[in-house]
Amino acid sequence: MTHRRSRGPGWLSLPPSVALLLLILVPFSAHAADTGDDFAYIAQPGDTLIGLGKRLLREPNRWHDVQLRNQIANEYRIKPGSTIHIPYSWLKVSTETAAVAKVAGTVTSASQPVTAGQSLSQGSVIETGADGSVAIDLADGSRIVLHKSSSLRLSEMQRVDGVPNSHDIQLQLPDGHVDTLVKPHRDVGRFEIVTPTAALGVRGTVFRATALEDVVTTETLEGVVAVSASGETVDTKADFGTRVDKGAPPLKPVPLLPPPNLSSLQGTNQLKELHLEFPLLEGAKSYHVQVSETADFQTFAVDVSSEQPVLDVAALPDGAYWLRVRGIDSLGLEGHDAVKSFTQQTLPEPPKPPPPNPELVSITRHDLHFQWSAEPGQQYRVQIARDPQFQHVLTDQTQSEGTLVWHRPWPGQYYIRVEPLPANETTEGTPFVVPVPLWAKVAAPIVILSTLLF
Repeated sequence: MTHRRSRGPGWLSLPPSVALLLLILVPFSAHAADTGDDFAYIAQPGDTLIGLGKRLLREPNRWHDVQLRNQIANEYRIKPGSTIHIPYSWLKVSTETAAVAKVAGTVTSASQPVTAGQSLSQGSVIETGADGSVAIDLADGSRIVLHKSSSLRLSEMQRVDGVPNSHDIQLQLPDGHVDTLVKPHRDVGRFEIVTPTAALGVRGTVFRATALEDVVTTETLEGVVAVSASGETVDTKADFGTRVDKGAPPLKPVPLLPPPNLSSLQGTNQLKELHLEFPLLEGAKSYHVQVSETADFQTFAVDVSSEQPVLDVAALPDGAYWLRVRGIDSLGLEGHDAVKSFTQQTLPEPPKPPPPNPELVSITRHDLHFQWSAEPGQQYRVQIARDPQFQHVLTDQTQSEGTLVWHRPWPGQYYIRVEPLPANETTEGTPFVVPVPLWAKVAAPIVILSTLLF
């Protein structure tokens, strides 16, 4: 049985007006609701209160208190299968650790980078940057995936000694987004995610939670959600979601949006950009787009939102990826997943055109005629100077033609260079005798003999 506990001071000590979300798989009784800080032990054949006191309690003699709390007439005879409520504070517990399964981008704990395989102790705070995400495996078999720009505290991770599959876990989510696959049904312990606005107690289900300022949204993918706030309770079935605003009752559950249609997207992307375009989803105000290297979306290589079903993102390194898209409704609830695998295989760059090779092809009485091989549509910067460093430029012009007619200068040595635009670098000219071939961005001297003037 899953219940909310009363916590210590600070923002976790929530006043009665603050929303309380209890996510459970089976209905809870009125008696259980009065023992929200209790561990629900299922009696086994041969159990006695004295034996349970020795096995489970920090103070074994408190079995008398257990007897009174549960109105058990005979401490030696307990009906097998009956539920015995024991406050967690009375139980013997052992601290557990969590393990980092996968990390992407910036993820830190205590200002230090978090790495895959790292062990996280109780009380650890994990923070993700704008490009960060992390998958964490808990000792009870649950997995949590923390999205970008989020913070999570592993406030309690312990197990009840003497009872198999009895873990007690509390996570604090001050802000951000977390996907959670909670422990199997056989676990008899508790699992809670507490935010400044609401507390979510869960068992054996898959759900998402987002904590924003004074707002918590949750989408349930399995089981039933009992949402209580401001004295009102509503049941949220699987495939429904709800929203809780601080100080207000929970909104009426609404169906989650269906998955977007990704059938038109290609299975292979060969471009430098990943272009996503799919049909509008009725009811969607925006879209949540994620790309992961793993089919179970442990971490995210891309995690962005878009108001339109059209998005361009920088292509990833070549490899296999999985795309996940959800529609987001007017309440901020994310709908069902549309998932599609694809391969990134960027086409190689086309070969660069050969560098311009200006040649002095003819000299007339008044002009010099130059020529080089020009690519269609390509612009060129043409310069002629007296020195190889082009400190004394005589002409500097831009043109698309592969020819140049320049007035005949005084006898001497000159330099010419032709650069395709845009120019990524500038090089000094190297002297040469026309018409020796000239490579790109290499200046060539032009020798004008005085005898040519006559």
